[in-house]
Amino acid sequence: MIERFSNVDELLVQNFKRALADSLRQVGAAAAAALYSEWLREDPQWGWGWIGWSDDHYLFAPNGQADGDRAVELLRQGLTVSGVRDRRDMLQRLVDLCEGLGRTEEAKAADSELRELDKRYAPSSRALLKHDLNTGLPVDFTEPWPLSMETEGNADDDLPTSARSTQRVGRNEPCPCGSGKKFKKCCMQRIR
Repeated sequence: MIERFSNVDELLVQNFKRALADSLRQVGAAAAAALYSEWLREDPQWGWGWIGWSDDHYLFAPNGQADGDRAVELLRQGLTVSGVRDRRDMLQRLVDLCEGLGRTEEAKAADSELRELDKRYAPSSRALLKHDLNTGLPVDFTEPWPLSMETEGNADDDLPTSARSTQRVGRNEPCPCGSGKKFKKCCMQRIR
């Protein structure tokens, strides 16, 4: 599968890699860590690869084998990679992991970085009301949205004016679309 689709659909291949590693871990094979190590050497910017490897050490670790320290270490290592994709998801996983481990100061620091990232790329409330259902991206910007939200340098130069000047909606605040749900359970899910 990996060879067959490697030049066709990157997301399909990445999901298959995670499923393969997950299957190996479930049968007790230590090969899952070796696979993640190899894949991340080939593509160190694969954010969900770092998340998957971290999850293998804590979230999906067999009973009695959870290693929260190693899981945190892997996420932190991935976050140091320049241009890592899905940085927001990695930070969110780090926040959740640190909270679960009772590391409140580390969770607060990661959440602060997550909030800073959200400030940079938060679409306006009006844009949240009109978004592409397939991509989750706002459709009413007059300027083009950057292809990659994780850019090096001054990221604000690449953003539309409306995204730079907006107020951030907190994850646990009511969604501005008026659904009555928390933002994290409503529009935030669709813009990921």
